[in-house]
Amino acid sequence: MTTEMQQFWETRDRLMRTGSVERMETFLTQWQQKMETKGNFLDWASVTNEKGLFYRKIGLFEESISVMESLRKALLKERGRHSPEYASLLNNLGGTYRKMGDKDTAIALFEESLAIYKAQARLNVSVCASLYLNLSQVYQEKGELEKAAKRLEESLRYFLLSGRQKDVGRVYYQLAFLYYRMDEGDKTDQYIEKALSEFRLHGDRKNPYYAAALNGLGGILYQKAAYEKAAQVYHEAAAYLLKFYGKTHEYAINRQHEAWALRGMGRIQDAREALLEAGIVCKGLYGKENEKVRAVYDELAMIDKELAEHRERATLSLIHISEPTRLDVIS
Repeated sequence: MTTEMQQFWETRDRLMRTGSVERMETFLTQWQQKMETKGNFLDWASVTNEKGLFYRKIGLFEESISVMESLRKALLKERGRHSPEYASLLNNLGGTYRKMGDKDTAIALFEESLAIYKAQARLNVSVCASLYLNLSQVYQEKGELEKAAKRLEESLRYFLLSGRQKDVGRVYYQLAFLYYRMDEGDKTDQYIEKALSEFRLHGDRKNPYYAAALNGLGGILYQKAAYEKAAQVYHEAAAYLLKFYGKTHEYAINRQHEAWALRGMGRIQDAREALLEAGIVCKGLYGKENEKVRAVYDELAMIDKELAEHRERATLSLIHISEPTRLDVIS
């Protein structure tokens, strides 16, 4: 990477964090013109691609497609239909069509991109893994779950080949969720165990997918009425969030979900403790009048009522057992 392009990426990153939409658009247009004037085609292509992705990010899909289609023509001319640069552009263009809701065009573009990458002398397994993942997601959105599962299995195979272990657990989770939707119990259970094993193996590292995936796995287990395991998984997710992010909203959600699972097990007092902590965290984040906070405390009031009724039943039962038996006198 040239010093000039390094400056471009550093400025882009800074504007993404602090700049307005107008400033970012102006910056990208100026750099696009600058690279075109200098005659550096690949740098111009990188900036132009970034501009197309920027338009997609802010929801200007037609503008994104217009920019990427102009880049597509230029890449065909300068690099050819079988170049990795052209394949990368097709992948990005497919992503925009997917966001627009044109799933069939997205699939065609992803498949064309994948075919080009797989024909390269040096196979880029990470990119192939990501493309199979994209295809699976589009097929899921279309409701074609068998096709989605097949592509996701291929994605997993390529991720394992690539050595990108941080993504493997996420794909295991997605497979568990997909097979759960397909009502394939054995495969669901198989991938739940694989996902949990993978996440626990790497649970000492900060990974943005880890807690969300654990929460999702807990949800599957809860729906399957596997309450004990669901409670354990929710507790793990909460502990992970506490370790790396503190008592966030997501931490409170996992404690609340843990409470639901504990309640399903009949561990009402433990459920109350988990839910109470969720409420305290939410109240600290949003204030006691917040709708989310009120909902948690309403649920807590229901548990308190349930506990009071349980104590009352236990007391009545004790009175009944200890009541002396009257002996009839036979005269």
